[in-house]
Amino acid sequence: TPPCHPHDQATAEYTEALELVAAPPHAPLSASLHAERGAARLRLKAYDDALKDCAMAIYAQDDCKAAWLTKAQALHHAPLRNGGSNGCKAACLTKAQALLAPSTPSRTVTRHVP
Repeated sequence: TPPCHPHDQATAEYTEALELVAAPPHAPLSASLHAERGAARLRLKAYDDALKDCAMAIYAQDDCKAAWLTKAQALHHAPLRNGGSNGCKAACLTKAQALLAPSTPSRTVTRHVP
């Protein structure tokens, strides 16, 4: 049966896209797909899965703004486990804010400029 919630459908489609394209781990496409699937999982309150997707997106592209923002939101909503602290939440939010600042050049664009 097809997923009934739009975010379930989005998660399934991003998963299928990741399987079909088989992009290298450090490819911008991999970062984008994982970040988008993480955002869909965040909307479903699947915080651990969202965090895993954000980790993959950030591994693929350290300056992936969408992944940093989703990670900060997921950490905000996820319960603290194993003696965790708010320090990671604050660090993620700071990184996301720094990436969104107009003075931050996008490394993705400059990598492709000869």
